[in-house]
Amino acid sequence: MAFYQTLGTVELECDSLMAAHTPKFTNQRKLKLFNKARAKKEASLNGDVIVTRCTPDTKEMDSTAFAKTDVKIKQFPAFFNYEKDQDTAERKVWWMNYADPKLFGFYANEFFAQDEIQVLEHPILASVREYLIDPGEEHMAPRTMVQSGSELIATPYLIENVPLWMTVNSYPKLPDGMPVRIYGASFTEAPQEAIDEGCKVYEGDVKDNIMAIAAPSFGRGEYSYEDIELILKTLISAFSQAKDLAPGKKCIVHGGNWGCGAFGGNLELMYFAQMYAASVCEIDELILHAVEDDDAYDDAEWKYEHLDEEMSLDSVVNYLVEQEYEWGRSDGN
Repeated sequence: MAFYQTLGTVELECDSLMAAHTPKFTNQRKLKLFNKARAKKEASLNGDVIVTRCTPDTKEMDSTAFAKTDVKIKQFPAFFNYEKDQDTAERKVWWMNYADPKLFGFYANEFFAQDEIQVLEHPILASVREYLIDPGEEHMAPRTMVQSGSELIATPYLIENVPLWMTVNSYPKLPDGMPVRIYGASFTEAPQEAIDEGCKVYEGDVKDNIMAIAAPSFGRGEYSYEDIELILKTLISAFSQAKDLAPGKKCIVHGGNWGCGAFGGNLELMYFAQMYAASVCEIDELILHAVEDDDAYDDAEWKYEHLDEEMSLDSVVNYLVEQEYEWGRSDGN
């Protein structure tokens, strides 16, 4: 059952897209890395990227008794490693982008959290943004969250067949063995040898599927009913669309600390929400890159496993409101 409405789809030829909408990196370190990758990879750029934008089908969600399905859930305490899990004839693999409401909105500057790292690794995502800005049709505007009156409405993006050009290790080791952080603000402060060690051109030929979803941000105190409803509807719409874009294949989703860095999200709640959305959307496998807090993951898993097998969305939201989840920050975005 589809719990989303597709707002639009465009299919873009990779080499033409890169030529006409070259990424506009303003941070000199990012620009240097992009140019290095482009010199090695552009000649082999081929195929099309498929860009789909969707939004929750709220009427369908509000009238459905959601049934849990037998999704396989794994905890993986490490950051994304794209080459380790690729599409096959039997599997389609999605990687979450912990997006800003402005799709890839800060890729060009000094910011270097999960969203911006993923764009540096897959720079044609920046070209997708530039294409959607210019000329930009309203139904495909590069926003993953829009304001309608007093209501926030999710509009996730699913982008297929995205070439991997670089790999980033945000905690590389220097030649003397000393680990250095290049994540976040450290990207501009770290020594150049740490950047050289942590950011490398990928030599293989890999294409990934990216699911860009913005979480609600900057809350205070306890989560409201509306906060939690938005989180669940956002994930369910994106996961449901992802499932339907994998016809005849097992659908795999890599998630993790979605919205739990600068956006101030609660880790346990976000882990639970991804587990629940994967289950009711019949995702075959959810791999949560839970790199911050084992207790939050374990508590989320316990609450998910003890949830009734069939519940309305309203009942699930109320169940979570009763847990009195509070907004809180962590180091992972």
